[in-house]
Amino acid sequence: MAIIQTPGARTALPRSKITSGIVARARREGARLGLLGFCLLCASAGTRAETLSVLGGLSESDDYSASTYAWALEYREAVGSRFAASLEWLNEGHTQLNRRDGGAAQFWWIAPRWFDRLSFSIGAGPYIYCDTETTVTAKAYSDDHGVGGVFSGAMLVDLGGHWVLTVKASDMYTPGDVGTYQVLVGAGYDFTDVDHLLSKMSAESEETFPDGRQQVQVFGGQTIFNDRDSSAAYTFGLDYRLQLNHWSDWSATWFDDPGSPPGLHERLATQLWIVDHIKRARLALSVGMGAYVELGAQPSSSSVPFERLSGLSGIRGEWQWTPRTSLILTWYRKFTEDDADRDILTLGLGWRF
Repeated sequence: MAIIQTPGARTALPRSKITSGIVARARREGARLGLLGFCLLCASAGTRAETLSVLGGLSESDDYSASTYAWALEYREAVGSRFAASLEWLNEGHTQLNRRDGGAAQFWWIAPRWFDRLSFSIGAGPYIYCDTETTVTAKAYSDDHGVGGVFSGAMLVDLGGHWVLTVKASDMYTPGDVGTYQVLVGAGYDFTDVDHLLSKMSAESEETFPDGRQQVQVFGGQTIFNDRDSSAAYTFGLDYRLQLNHWSDWSATWFDDPGSPPGLHERLATQLWIVDHIKRARLALSVGMGAYVELGAQPSSSSVPFERLSGLSGIRGEWQWTPRTSLILTWYRKFTEDDADRDILTLGLGWRF
């Protein structure tokens, strides 16, 4: 079960220790996200099939004391004829004590297909999670982070026309936190016989970058705070993105949060991204990691959440509308040392040049 803190206020730490803690957390989260990105990079080289799926179902604690809904986004690519690799974002729903979600990377063994339509597979890999836990402190919650494991079995049914039905059961192993089981059902689209930019191992000239290496995006969306009420506010901003090579980008982002206290509306972020281009669908999927900086003077009231420097991860999907314009959906996760985590969901219009 989740660890419940004992009553009492937290002891204030010197600023140097807080900063070093943030850096240590950023390094740990960077290594974990790098593992997910490495899985994406390996999956995208020399493969012939990929599936993007949306799934929903039920989640239950391993002691059967609590159950709730669950949903997931999964991106899977074949590695040869008997193996596959996947990246997944899993939301484990809301229970009385826990509100947990996170990213998982799995490597799969695939059994021979039945009737050329049905396939079974088993997979395992790391699970990086963020859990908003109920506590008996003054805040009544804490934002905890950790890494565990996921073990899954899946059945995929080829429905024809590139559509795939997926049924998946998973066991989440999270030492120090509540373990859970999920049963999910969903539909996906298989982008078969797609050329990948990541599979081009030979160097190409800079002139071959498609439709410009730079991009400016205007976006708007919502910030969801990881507290017990899941309170929300609007956010707007600008994003500049530079394509470094066929599989990586760098970005700089300005956020404006109108609902924040006076003098604390603006934030800056910078990230490095690992990218997979699905050329046939004019789609690019990427995962990113970087830093998030709050601007303005630190508030005098301790009731206002504030952390000058924190980590920022992201999942991004870009659909190329025209040769130079794109629709972009991004899911950011800010992670902190002071229970000030937040999800930032944005939809934007980008222009390449």
